[in-house]
Amino acid sequence: MPNQDSVSSAQFTKDGKHIITGAGNKVRVWDLAGRQIAEYEHETGLAGVEPSPDGKKIMTITAINNRVRVWRLDNLDTLLTRGCDWLQDYLANHPTALERLKVCNTKI
Repeated sequence: MPNQDSVSSAQFTKDGKHIITGAGNKVRVWDLAGRQIAEYEHETGLAGVEPSPDGKKIMTITAINNRVRVWRLDNLDTLLTRGCDWLQDYLANHPTALERLKVCNTKI
């Protein structure tokens, strides 16, 4: 879904594969085809967005109180692996849940 607010900040990631936009209190990450791949909610007054040199984090700054936040920019496979790791004990004790959550069969 396109930004509904006026975009106040936009820039490419260092690898040139994504565009990061700031609009209202939202930071969004887009692929080059225009598909939104991530969204982070920031407090009101977003002043700037800056990707890290390694492309793995995004820094946001507010204009009101100069608050800085750092967000992880992970790909889907990394997020799925982290989620399956987090559920590992539960899934070990609930094999029927693991059967339904097929994505974790290859992650744990």
